[in-house]
Amino acid sequence: MKHQKISPNEFLIKLEVGDDILESMKKFAEELKIEGGVFQGIGAVQKARLRVYNTKTKSYEDHEVNEQCEIISLIGNIAKLGKETVLHAHMGLGKKDLNQIGGHVDIGCIVNPMAEIYFKSFDKKIEREKDPATGLNMLKF
Repeated sequence: MKHQKISPNEFLIKLEVGDDILESMKKFAEELKIEGGVFQGIGAVQKARLRVYNTKTKSYEDHEVNEQCEIISLIGNIAKLGKETVLHAHMGLGKKDLNQIGGHVDIGCIVNPMAEIYFKSFDKKIEREKDPATGLNMLKF
């Protein structure tokens, strides 16, 4: 992973072959002590792990994608849950046959050959808290 600051609160991030999207973005935020921000990106992955939240069971259903795909859209945010840096991201993928899939990004989305990400940090800390009704970590206002 490499990054370049392009303005006081904006960065371009380049993920390279073998980088895990979530792990890399979390490391970036922690190293720069960023406590809130948003990002979007494009690129490609050699495999992915996407999740879909089931409102009836209140749990995620995991889906493995074990093929090269184009990242049609990657969008997410960074916040704090207590002292922990947490990411919430969704990604749409284009498959070789041009079918599309998408979902909540999990650890295991491995870049190949690269991903280009625009990141904007906020001056204010963004926080999450567990919502008792859903069990999800929601934005805290």
